[in-house]
Amino acid sequence: MTTDVAGIPDAELMASLVRGDPSALAELYDRHADVIFRAAYRRLGDRQLAEEVVQDTWLTLWDRAEMYDPAMGSLVAWLSTIARNRAVDRLRALARRPGALPLSAVFATDSGDDRALANGQVLIMDDRSQDPQLVSTSCPCATACWPPSLHCPVMSGSAWSSPITAP
Repeated sequence: MTTDVAGIPDAELMASLVRGDPSALAELYDRHADVIFRAAYRRLGDRQLAEEVVQDTWLTLWDRAEMYDPAMGSLVAWLSTIARNRAVDRLRALARRPGALPLSAVFATDSGDDRALANGQVLIMDDRSQDPQLVSTSCPCATACWPPSLHCPVMSGSAWSSPITAP
């Protein structure tokens, strides 16, 4: 089924493609892939995404070659429309995902406590009485105290300091 396709008009190559001729697809790719790639790259600004759009465009051409109507316009215009739609789909998908940030960018603007945690330090605050989840209610002297070393006779021997370096 493979034939020499150089010099054959696009409309005839599309007819061969509808019949399943892979050499027609290869010839159309050689003729028009550069134009489609440039348009996709211009729209997306990313080489890898533009290559994916070109691949999706040619996959659509292979799967739906019978939908092309030469009376409606040129093949390049039809392929450009497919590529534009795929590029817009990629841009919309990227807009839905938050961009990745390096950890250094996150910790560069954080407070000193956050940077200490990032460096492996454990911080203990002096006044936890405002946080009901952190107040000790299991103290043997039956009082809710934090830190216990302030007035708890049972826990007064504990080492409470800030910051403690994690082992």
